[in-house]
Amino acid sequence: MGKEGSEDGVVAMNEAVSGGAGLRRSASQPVGRSGARQGGFPVLAAILFATVFLPISLEFGPLTLPPIRIFLLAVSVPLAFLLLSGRIGRIHYVDVAFIGFSLWMLVCVGINNPSRVIEFGGSNILEFLVSYLVGRAAVRTPEDFKRFCKFLVIAIAISVPLAVYEGMTATVLTKQVIEGMGFESLSVYFAEPRWGIDRAQVVFSSPIHYGFFASLGFAIAFVGLKANMSTALSLFLAALCFVGVFFSLSSGAVLPIFMQLCLIMYGWMFRGVKRRWTLLIFFAVPIYSILEVLSDRPAYLAILSRIAFNTGNVYIRTVMLEFGMIDVRSNPIFGIGLRDWTKPAWLWYQASIDNYWLVTAMRYGIVGFFLHFSGFLYLLIQVGRRDFSADPKLAALRLAWVLTMVGATITLVTVHIWGSIFVIFLLMCGSAVWMLDYTPETDEPAEEAEEPQTKASRYSRYAPTKERQPTTPSAPAPRRHQQAYRT
Repeated sequence: MGKEGSEDGVVAMNEAVSGGAGLRRSASQPVGRSGARQGGFPVLAAILFATVFLPISLEFGPLTLPPIRIFLLAVSVPLAFLLLSGRIGRIHYVDVAFIGFSLWMLVCVGINNPSRVIEFGGSNILEFLVSYLVGRAAVRTPEDFKRFCKFLVIAIAISVPLAVYEGMTATVLTKQVIEGMGFESLSVYFAEPRWGIDRAQVVFSSPIHYGFFASLGFAIAFVGLKANMSTALSLFLAALCFVGVFFSLSSGAVLPIFMQLCLIMYGWMFRGVKRRWTLLIFFAVPIYSILEVLSDRPAYLAILSRIAFNTGNVYIRTVMLEFGMIDVRSNPIFGIGLRDWTKPAWLWYQASIDNYWLVTAMRYGIVGFFLHFSGFLYLLIQVGRRDFSADPKLAALRLAWVLTMVGATITLVTVHIWGSIFVIFLLMCGSAVWMLDYTPETDEPAEEAEEPQTKASRYSRYAPTKERQPTTPSAPAPRRHQQAYRT
């Protein structure tokens, strides 16, 4: 089968999987070596979102699996084939780093906890690597990405009434409905009410996870979708995201909203400055360094203490950072795996640490942390550097994704994530990889782009010739013009 036939087959398969939602390439649309213009499989992301909103456990003999892991297990081998075959774009450093982190995670757990390497290592590879690959395969074009962003924001909007009901009645409605159908559901997170309102967890393990989930849609709706739908609707969806964050009553969820708002205001104030984001980094790094020196604790904790609902939790996070770094320095290569972390006696009840990046370094050593964080940072920087000025709607969505992930990066210093919210975070990472290979189309005709740009001597045998004037059949073309077309 020829090249054109194979490309048509891929498009046909995409349309069949996505129910006709795939995008056909026009004859004039260029296709790069990476295949970045090839449509994705958005139905994969839709199914994954559906499993997130089904917090049930299904028993298979001695195994108890939630639908989200069953789905990830089912698509793991096909997605690995798509990645290695180049069907979902060429391989980038972020792919290599994430695959390397997954393998290193198995090594560290195998050394520290041999009896749990299959159970814990296997489930975490599914949630980390396969979730990332789902985003990578589901989103391959601007239309796929816009559809994905809308789906994320709508999912958050649907969850908000559940969060309001839970906050006002202290009843996890999804848990009641699922257990009423005879299935085992998520555990209720017990926490003291704040301001007379119970903290909503909806379908997640804890309220902070739900708040983090709601925060992921704020910049997407306020900035990204504002250029792709009516302003009123985008602002309404952004407001719903904020309401979801509020009912989580978690400072760790408020922090990304605060960061996104600051970045949005900065971008608007300096919208006339071409390299405004480079200037922001240039000034933000030394300012943060000064705060780090002047503060009696890490600067991010000093900032968090100003917006925290409970300042006592900020002090506990400070202690966690201090003792967690002891474990990192003592076990720099293979980490401590799943062994208990070093902590003061009075903190005996605290099993986890509210710092995702610190937990990664503690469990999998500096090597594991470097693979994970460098891959994420590479993706964030490279997507941020792409020039999409020829497509303003895509540029707005890209900016919204970058703002969201910058806020998430900082938030993960104060929050530890796992389970469903971990899957969604990696899904969002994978959804932006296609931008590394994508170049927006221009309005110039293809013929003009192919014209030679260099001038040749008029005496060269390959010199450009003037356009011949139409002649009658009886008048032969001048001989010198015929000479110019000889090879």
